[in-house]
Amino acid sequence: MSNIVMTALSTDRVKCLPFVIQDKIAIEIWLNQFEDARKQLCRVKEEHSQVMARRVALARRIQLVSEHAHNLVEEMQTDPDFNVDERTSLLTKLNTSLMVMNAQYDGDFHVMGHFMMERGRLNQQAINLRQELIVIATRLGELDSVKEKIEKILLREFSEGL
Repeated sequence: MSNIVMTALSTDRVKCLPFVIQDKIAIEIWLNQFEDARKQLCRVKEEHSQVMARRVALARRIQLVSEHAHNLVEEMQTDPDFNVDERTSLLTKLNTSLMVMNAQYDGDFHVMGHFMMERGRLNQQAINLRQELIVIATRLGELDSVKEKIEKILLREFSEGL
């Protein structure tokens, strides 16, 4: 059992309750923890999606700036009347912008890695809680009602995501 459930069940008031009641209390606590884990997972998924979208936009901007710099270099090589100082200054600015965008892009890559690890941890936590719920619910003969409650949590999560 998780630490929170063990702590809740170890209070003097709860200890004197029959084990069936203690198990029902544990089920409610685990259902709340399961719902919290699923909510956190949804939040992390949303943040992950936002970082992915930002990364896609950055990649497109990097591509456009790179193409602009490439075209500018080609123009400098073919146009005999170009202003060297002006074009060099512009190339320096483009290069600086590219370096900043590449750093943001790389930073977002690391952030996405953290999100993926957090998603995995939260998924595993939800799976473990669900398994614990099923074990206790089976022992109490309330498997169907617990499965219904889990389904309601998942359906609510799904409908809120739409």
